[in-house]
Amino acid sequence: MPRPHLATFVALVAACGGGHGAPDASSGSGEPVTAIATGQTAVTALAVASADVLWTAGSGSSGRIMACPFTGGCDATTAPLTAGVAAPNAIATDGSDAWFGDGSAVRTCAITSCAPTTIAAATAPVQALLVDGSTLYVASGDLENGGGGLSSCTLPGCNPLTPVGGNTDSVFAIAVDATSVYWSTLEQIWRRPITGSAADADIVVNDDEITALVSDGSALYWTVADTVQGAIRACTLPACSSVTTVAATQATPFALTADAANLYWTDADTSNAHTCPKAAAMCSPRLLAADVTQPTGIAVAGSAVYFVADQTTIDEVAAP
Repeated sequence: MPRPHLATFVALVAACGGGHGAPDASSGSGEPVTAIATGQTAVTALAVASADVLWTAGSGSSGRIMACPFTGGCDATTAPLTAGVAAPNAIATDGSDAWFGDGSAVRTCAITSCAPTTIAAATAPVQALLVDGSTLYVASGDLENGGGGLSSCTLPGCNPLTPVGGNTDSVFAIAVDATSVYWSTLEQIWRRPITGSAADADIVVNDDEITALVSDGSALYWTVADTVQGAIRACTLPACSSVTTVAATQATPFALTADAANLYWTDADTSNAHTCPKAAAMCSPRLLAADVTQPTGIAVAGSAVYFVADQTTIDEVAAP
């Protein structure tokens, strides 16, 4: 699921004192990890298309949008889909097209032949993107200067962007199911019916350091990216009236994704990736990948899980 870019993660860890967090409480020794792309720089966001892994790389005005087949073999010499992107922080795909943040602008192109066009402009740097059918959701925000929010538009034209909720706080994560769209500031999760208006938005969860969201229509899951008291939490939908800690004693769980059966997340402060069966109840996390340097973004496609390591490598590990 879309989550905040790495600059936000670094700020979070610094705010919490950095260092080593809680000891890892997962079972198992992890699965073999294969690098499908190496030699990258400043990788900040990750998405999976029908046959490729996509990611944003680079900083300043020299950002790039990259793609690599699931079969791997990519390195520093691999040509980007497009270059000259300003501080790319977010990427989304429907399998054939890609949408990415270019500073405060949203641009798009076909994965097989990328000639980017700008389709929207947000009020703050783009932090996360999510495509749901013909709707594009755009999260924007700025930790230093404030401002932002969640907006949406109808594809392919995407003009104009319309506020999803009335709040103008920075938004760093988005999730959607068949009935509702959810978004998080670092301390709250908001919800609005897909067919509703901004006036229908309300707060469903108050928590701390929320960096990623997943909804499957039955339960809502999120990360609490604390270096000592980190956790994966959940509530049962639609009421979301009672919060359960699904996985406790996690150290800076940053990115979260899911398939039909399992949750997957990265713990940046213990250099591990984890998995757990989906349920709004306590689980015993299984170690998916161990000793991975600063793992952040994560995505799942079929029988494989992909994640970013050390901002330089895209790794693959078998899903359970």
